[in-house]
Amino acid sequence: MLRRNTRNLAEGVWQAHDPPFVRPLGTRAPERRLSQGASLAVILMLSLGLWVAIWEALSRVAALL
Repeated sequence: MLRRNTRNLAEGVWQAHDPPFVRPLGTRAPERRLSQGASLAVILMLSLGLWVAIWEALSRVAALL
């Protein structure tokens, strides 16, 4: 059985004076995005891989029948 630290019950509890978990918009790093061509290439490769997996599964099922 796990024991809790009874010396400080509020330890780990969020308090109103704690800093926020997210940074304000001004201090965030700019988003790094792929170019449109790179995004298209990634989507194309993923969809081709999905089709290969589907056809492979269908061919294995057909071979069992």
